[in-house]
Amino acid sequence: MGFSADDSFIFMIADIEFVTDTNHDALVKAANRRIQKTIETELLNLNPYSLVIRKLNAFIIILAVSKEFDNATALKRSRNVANKINDILQKRHPGVNCSIGIGRICRNLEGFMESYQDAKQCVVLSKSRKDKNTVKDYVEMGAIQFILDQPKDNLLQFVYGLLQPLLDYPPHKRTELLKSLDAYIVSGKRYKEAAALLKIHPNTLAYRMKRIEEILGYNIDQYSTFFDLQYAWQVLEMLDLKNSLLENIE
Repeated sequence: MGFSADDSFIFMIADIEFVTDTNHDALVKAANRRIQKTIETELLNLNPYSLVIRKLNAFIIILAVSKEFDNATALKRSRNVANKINDILQKRHPGVNCSIGIGRICRNLEGFMESYQDAKQCVVLSKSRKDKNTVKDYVEMGAIQFILDQPKDNLLQFVYGLLQPLLDYPPHKRTELLKSLDAYIVSGKRYKEAAALLKIHPNTLAYRMKRIEEILGYNIDQYSTFFDLQYAWQVLEMLDLKNSLLENIE
């Protein structure tokens, strides 16, 4: 493999989903072998000192990089490798969707698990958003990584604790108000932009927002409250629950 104690390492995970109907185990295994061969061949040109390990429909890639590289340079190099792998997979295996996650650089063996978990969370984020053929790194994750670290029950408890009075409102009005709240949060508290998203007059949105505050019992524009609402919306998106909530699907 050519790994050395003088190297630093970066974990990448390439998660493969078959777009075409490939249910037969033998066909899946054969396809995965071809994909692994493609990745290994590409890495020989891009980063010769690498290791590829297959785990079900995912490929764990360990890149060795010089310890002389700072974090920014190492990340740029790993992104370049990941993008080229993604491009070649799309060309040679058009029936697959590949999500690649990139972890932080680890300077010693103790950092291996952190880098691996970073890459894994990046893949989880891409798949939760149903992104296609994407490359994400741990820097792009931002605060979302802290959401992914929490148990699902704790996250839902936080969301429902924040929104429960509104969720208990009669269905028709609740959906209208939730969609207004969604547009307000997504637009970053910009009334005109939010109203345009909803195709309503800004005054109508202002009335709805005032009604939402009355139901919830707190000032939405307060800094900490709006931060909590943004966090709750990220949770709903991560857990793929926002659309069903907005469409009043019980």
